[in-house]
Amino acid sequence: MATVYVNDLPVDIGNEKLNCVQAAEKAGVLIPHYCYHPALSVVASCRMCLVEVGEKKPDGTISMMPKVVPGCQTPVKDGTVIVTRSDKAKDAQ
Repeated sequence: MATVYVNDLPVDIGNEKLNCVQAAEKAGVLIPHYCYHPALSVVASCRMCLVEVGEKKPDGTISMMPKVVPGCQTPVKDGTVIVTRSDKAKDAQ
């Protein structure tokens, strides 16, 4: 089973193909978004859902991407780390 981490909360996503917004919702965390809707194609134009994303390595270290990314457009996989509460993410939203 795949596990992602949203603001340090582990979330079991199983085999679902989710983006950061959907994974955060499973954790009870709201990522603000305006242009995203699950029934429509992803536009990622409003930039309200910008988050920090990284990957948790097998040795426990976390490697974060250097820039914030649109959560509606970024798929998650086992070990994905999503940070929505950092100053960097909040300033970008």
